[in-house]
Amino acid sequence: TIAFVVLATLLFPITYRVGAECVVQPVMRRTVAAPFENRLYRSYVKPGDEVEAGQVLAELDGREIRVALAEAIAAQSAAVKKRDNAMVSEDPATFQMAQLEADRLALEVERLQFRSDNLSIRSPIDGVVLTGDLERSEGVPVSSGQKLFEVAPLEEMLMEIAIPETEV
Repeated sequence: TIAFVVLATLLFPITYRVGAECVVQPVMRRTVAAPFENRLYRSYVKPGDEVEAGQVLAELDGREIRVALAEAIAAQSAAVKKRDNAMVSEDPATFQMAQLEADRLALEVERLQFRSDNLSIRSPIDGVVLTGDLERSEGVPVSSGQKLFEVAPLEEMLMEIAIPETEV
């Protein structure tokens, strides 16, 4: 009869709670860094916001780049004009120097145009912003490669539960 009572009590579930620490982390994280040195103009997201791939997270200040681009274009035009004048006057040394200067300035214009076209910092994936509360950092300089945001998708998560040894 005792065996029957023990067996009968084992058939009924008993709730037993174990206190344990739990950490939930995304399987994949993507870091979004500043593409070049500049000032942060505006941040549009904060940690916890859901974002889509291609969504603008922040913008860099483009005033200095636009001024430098205009100066480089003007200097390139002057170098091309100097080269053309040297060609007309048949001065090979001046022609070659002006050509090299025009080529150098063309590369500078290309570099500045690239920066001007890439002032918006976009999310590489769909997910949630984990880090990057830059609301108070607007107007602050950022360096090339500086981590601005961390975005992670919510599809796959890794859960780590620390169960005390005495409860195992």
